[in-house]
Amino acid sequence: MSAVIDIDQHMPDSMRDSRRPQEGSGEGFEQVRLKRDETLALLGQRVEGLRDQAVSARRESGIEDTWMACEEAYLGIDDANRNEIKGAQWTKPQTMAGPLTKDTTAPANGRSTVFVPITSRYVDIGAAKISEITLPIDDKAFELKPTEIPEMVEASKSQRPLAAHPITGVVGKVKRMLGMGEQPAPGVQPDENGKVPATEGDLAKAELAKADKAAKKAEKRIYDWMQEAKYPSQMRRVIHDAARLGVGVFRCPEPQVKARFAMEGGKVIQKRKLVPGMRWVNPWNFFPDGTCGENIQDGDFCCERDTISPGKLRRLKKEVLENGTPIYIHDMIDLCLAEGPGLSSIADSNGNDNDKRKDGQFVIWYFVGTISRDEFRCCGGIGDSDLPETMLEVDAIVTMVNGHVIRATPNPLTKSGNIGYRSMPWSRRASHWAGKGIAEQMDVPQRMANGSTRALLNNAGVSAGPQIVIQRTKAQPADGSYTLYPNKLWYGEDGVDVREIFQAFNVTNVGAAIQAVIEYAFRLAEECTNIPLVAQGKDGQTAPQTFGQAELQNTNSHTLLRSIAMVLDDSITEPVVLDLYEWLLLDDNVPDDEKGDFDVHAQGSSAMVEKSIQEATLSNMIPLSKDPSYGLDPKKIMKKWLQAKRFNPADVSYTDAELEQLAKQPQPKDPRIEAAEINAKARIEAATMDRDRDTIFENATTERTKVTAQGQREELEVRERIALLNYANQRDLKLEDVKASLAKTAMTLRTQLVMAGVGDDEPGTEPAAQVATPIVEPVGRAADGRAFQE
Repeated sequence: MSAVIDIDQHMPDSMRDSRRPQEGSGEGFEQVRLKRDETLALLGQRVEGLRDQAVSARRESGIEDTWMACEEAYLGIDDANRNEIKGAQWTKPQTMAGPLTKDTTAPANGRSTVFVPITSRYVDIGAAKISEITLPIDDKAFELKPTEIPEMVEASKSQRPLAAHPITGVVGKVKRMLGMGEQPAPGVQPDENGKVPATEGDLAKAELAKADKAAKKAEKRIYDWMQEAKYPSQMRRVIHDAARLGVGVFRCPEPQVKARFAMEGGKVIQKRKLVPGMRWVNPWNFFPDGTCGENIQDGDFCCERDTISPGKLRRLKKEVLENGTPIYIHDMIDLCLAEGPGLSSIADSNGNDNDKRKDGQFVIWYFVGTISRDEFRCCGGIGDSDLPETMLEVDAIVTMVNGHVIRATPNPLTKSGNIGYRSMPWSRRASHWAGKGIAEQMDVPQRMANGSTRALLNNAGVSAGPQIVIQRTKAQPADGSYTLYPNKLWYGEDGVDVREIFQAFNVTNVGAAIQAVIEYAFRLAEECTNIPLVAQGKDGQTAPQTFGQAELQNTNSHTLLRSIAMVLDDSITEPVVLDLYEWLLLDDNVPDDEKGDFDVHAQGSSAMVEKSIQEATLSNMIPLSKDPSYGLDPKKIMKKWLQAKRFNPADVSYTDAELEQLAKQPQPKDPRIEAAEINAKARIEAATMDRDRDTIFENATTERTKVTAQGQREELEVRERIALLNYANQRDLKLEDVKASLAKTAMTLRTQLVMAGVGDDEPGTEPAAQVATPIVEPVGRAADGRAFQE
């Protein structure tokens, strides 16, 4: 299908102007147009040639076969069960140009095709562990610091007055910057106005403080760029690729046009700006220069492949810069749409990871390399005015569809010349940019586990029942079929013993021996990957039994984490931050107070691994920090402990207003004083309790005595009554008579007392003389007042 395209109608103004005949050049409009089209065609052919070279180099290196084996091991596919996938869309051919095939051949003899998914488990846990530690939610893996200049550091110690400095007017500025007081430094005398001049050290300190402030601002801007581009989520995919295939690819910085809406003058307007983007790149779609070796930055170029729908390709014509300049060449896009997709033979190959090219989609290629300045101008010349006139070659990013160049923009990293792609190997592979991943490391244990498990199931199947041997000439089944089933009828030859016709043999079950091989394969998987089962949250034969064994195993398992974290810092974190820092320096929209001479300290991933390792120690330090004698800050220790537990300390900390309110409240007493007061109060309470206990004991004793006395009185009364009864019984008297006699005697005695002038209720009176003589007087005389008793 073809169509006549009016190229000039869709051409950007800048390109249309460049195509107009130049005064005095002698060239007509058609000659300029043909020259431009010819230049673009030659550029497309040259880029396609470099692309084919990179594709061929990667295919011939054999890394694609390794990746295919790793993909199949992760998905649980091998030659035994390949027919079971039934043409799933993520299956891939063994070669770049090979077509899709479906193997529908079923395994013979019903043998087991089970695939033990241990590769996927180890890949997932390895990638998850590294992502969890190196991509925290509340911290960043880098830091910007001003480049340390020894002369400036030494000058900051100088106390020499700055009054004699040739730069005028700088003293007051420095003092205002530093907020200096009026106390002179040693050796510095006030001037005639009583003011203290600044020193050369103050000026140096002011410059250092300014540089440090600029570094913090630049660090914050770079971190904001990374968060806006979803750096953690993109890096998790890179780490998973590295664990599965052996290498992960990251694109940064990628020029992206961001649109946002704002309110100005009562109207809603749209603002567009160019920002650095970053994203994960599928390793199957990445083709670096074949001569790059272990570092893709050492190559001259690289290519990336992707797919794009016709609708999205058409919408690219709407992409413009802030000044309205088109980013893409409109007539070339219209030409691609008119031709339709599928013109490139390489585009028809199916090397994508889990993404088969769909019908109706275009294959779009991104080429990062060097082109001539004339070729760059023919592509629209976006950013050409910012390039030096002496630059004859341009580091550019060329976008192609169907072999047609639809865009060319300057590489934002023009100063360093970096291609903007970074690769992270899981484990180094000599002389190749793609490393060795977990799936490749445990290839042997995976095949051992599959083979031994299948043998175990096959043996269990054949040993579950006997093997039957039948002499067909001497026995015939009644139904004509030799298939065995319960209660089957057979016709045997007359006179022949049935035991000679039928024989049953049992197959030996060797499951125990095969199980030992399976267990060895699992132990070998731990050894090959250096990821023990304990690190996966599982208990196995290698689980430590003592605290010392646990410490030793943790130390050994952390070695892998440290190594991969260092690789992540060296391969991704530091280069990406350096590239973003270069973007920041070259971006005119970034204020000058954020630019300077900074050093990137990108050991954050390693530090985060150490932080995770120190988690147990931090737990033990929390109670120790409460003792002032250790000089530890409980707040800082708690903050680090929360970070180690993947908590954001800001979510559980006091706000500034709450801290201010707490500061107004009375300060808590020293723990030692408070403890002493508590001990003293406890002793007082104990002493009071002892006194109360003595009082209670005394009261109880008194009460017991009263009760005893009362009991004794009641006992005497009872005895008295019994004695009266006995007396009455012995004399055959009635109790009433005895009581009356006693009452009469008592009345007589009382009468004597009354007659003597002495009453019962007059104690202290002298006893009276005897007034009556008893009827019977005993021998001798009783004492005064006791005549009736003695």
